[in-house]
Amino acid sequence: MKLLIFLSSIISFSSLAIECGQFQTKYINEGKEVLTKEELCLDVKKKFTGGYSKNCTIVGGPKCPFKAIKKGLAYESFIKEIGSPSFNLCYYLDGQPQMYEIKIKDKWQAFERCYWKDTKEFVELAELVEYYRSL
Repeated sequence: MKLLIFLSSIISFSSLAIECGQFQTKYINEGKEVLTKEELCLDVKKKFTGGYSKNCTIVGGPKCPFKAIKKGLAYESFIKEIGSPSFNLCYYLDGQPQMYEIKIKDKWQAFERCYWKDTKEFVELAELVEYYRSL
């Protein structure tokens, strides 16, 4: 069983096309627009995927700071709560959901991420939900 998990990890990592670099980002903080440059990584094979911080390019990897997700905790439990299920999942993982934009090839693209203030790490919310559902 462990060999199967290891092999599937190798296969899934090889399908990633991660490019990291400095990107211009903007988001709202306490009612004010913040425009900054951030080091982030993008999976260039996926058209509509936002960024990851460098330590979170492998969602659920050992350097990505969120606490372990309890197996058996149904994603549907986040749907039953008031608010966005992906935002609720982010709160559950001690993160802060954040809507933000990345300037890619001179064009602003909007995304949502789960951001951990203490470590400044983040994961695109859609990727986080996809990872959680795969457990």
